[in-house]
Amino acid sequence: MTQTAANQLMPYLNLQIDEQALFRDLGEKERKQSQLVKRGFVDELNLVIYLTIDNEMTIARVNADLLEGWGVDADYAFGIAFENLNKRTRPENISFISDGSGRELLHAVFYDSGKDGFDATQILLPSLRSELCRKLKTDQCYIGIPNRDFLIAFVPDPQVQAIFREQIKKDFQRFDHAVSDRLFGADIQGNLWLIK
Repeated sequence: MTQTAANQLMPYLNLQIDEQALFRDLGEKERKQSQLVKRGFVDELNLVIYLTIDNEMTIARVNADLLEGWGVDADYAFGIAFENLNKRTRPENISFISDGSGRELLHAVFYDSGKDGFDATQILLPSLRSELCRKLKTDQCYIGIPNRDFLIAFVPDPQVQAIFREQIKKDFQRFDHAVSDRLFGADIQGNLWLIK
């Protein structure tokens, strides 16, 4: 694997692609080589973590054939990808949400890395989940990732949850690159769970 390729590896959280339909016209050998490299995340939501190459213009999913050509296995490549995600993550990208008048709402924050396609993927990092709780001054928070370019966290207050849960569902339906219409819980220790 070249250093350039290693520097561009990123994990990418997204809905699972129907690979059988995508590669149905290929022979058995070609299908196996074209198989996308991924890890499960939340089976119930059909969410997976793809291994991708981010070259700033596009996000390309890595396939088994490419890994074989690099002479590395998926675990090694994912290790590099998560290191790269960690390097990109900046606590200063966490901002309070403002109301219509520009006043900050102290019960909700969002993560914005400049529409690089990896904001929702940040949920995979325990350090970011801890930082979200610290910023909100709470031991636990709820997180929504309706599309790849949006991660919102808010205090676990029932009224606040009702407002944001509805908005997350709308955004999941409305925007491209949908990820999930469900909420996740996180705590100051960096643990993550799906809210039922």
